[in-house]
Amino acid sequence: EEERVERGLSRVLWEWRQPSLLLQLPLVLAADPEAYRLAITFLRCILLSDGEGLEKTRFQHPLNREHLAQLDPQVVKRWEELDNVTPAEFLDGDGGENARFGTRDAQALLMMGEDAGTCMAIHPTNRRTVKGLLGYLLQGNARMLCCAPSVSPHESEDVRFGTRGVRWGSRAIARLLLRRDTGETILFVDRPYHVSDRNATAEAELWGQAEALAKHLQVKLLRPYDAAPPDAVLENLRPPTTVDSYPFPAIELLEAGGVSPFVWRDGRFHVGLLYRGEEAKTALGGSRIAVGVLFGGWSDDLGAYQQHVTKSGGGGGQTAADMSDVQAIGAAIATHVRGTRTLEKKKKLMPWELTF
Repeated sequence: EEERVERGLSRVLWEWRQPSLLLQLPLVLAADPEAYRLAITFLRCILLSDGEGLEKTRFQHPLNREHLAQLDPQVVKRWEELDNVTPAEFLDGDGGENARFGTRDAQALLMMGEDAGTCMAIHPTNRRTVKGLLGYLLQGNARMLCCAPSVSPHESEDVRFGTRGVRWGSRAIARLLLRRDTGETILFVDRPYHVSDRNATAEAELWGQAEALAKHLQVKLLRPYDAAPPDAVLENLRPPTTVDSYPFPAIELLEAGGVSPFVWRDGRFHVGLLYRGEEAKTALGGSRIAVGVLFGGWSDDLGAYQQHVTKSGGGGGQTAADMSDVQAIGAAIATHVRGTRTLEKKKKLMPWELTF
């Protein structure tokens, strides 16, 4: 095993852009025994099996199978067979349709917070939020859609010889989830993040990738919109017409199980870290937890949706107003992190310990 570790370490040191992050991850999470154990599991998968052990964990671990077994098996098969797009393929245009389906490459996922300067950056000040990264790394239902690759100024390697020195300028996490009200398998894509300022061109590219991926998988795509989409889109979404746990009808998208008990909910509604089995407004107990909530089937922003309903002649009453007040805190944080570098002192001190 020592020889295998030595070979794996040599490979990582040669191929990875910031190999030190592999060792920093368990150190940052050392105070939480469960998070530390999962970080060590990820490290062993990378060093001992050249990624094969990681794929086995993602798709065959019993806790991950709890979720995958409830999805459409043909969709899961197509999902598992997807390749990982490389920056060289993306830049050269020789990756074919595969270049629009994203990646679950371990290094790309590990670096997503570091590159975009978000709370997923592996840093002691993010020791709570970075737990959410574990699910992306170790569970098979997540991929990263990505575009706008660039070479860091201090790097000179040609991207055609590998990915070292290259980072994705914009990315969005795509997950295979269950729609709670219908039991359908759904492709859910979170809001994009960018290395620098918000990039409308890159966002359009990412949403195009999401649509192409959903078409390839033969599933419906659900994702947040800033404004109500066209009627044709809404009709296809078939949003619920009854109110359950919210002041407005909402689609809940579930993760039914997973090897990581830490679940990150992004977007603008109740953004933050959830624990599998936690009794929360959008949690269902046990291993099932809602990682996406879309009001009317399209909005992850309760305040924006309430304004839309009000303009349309409806209203959500006091409950909606109260929930909007709570969401305003999370929305402000979520908006702030998209445009502020994590390593800036002001960013480090953002109150991520808030619970919603």
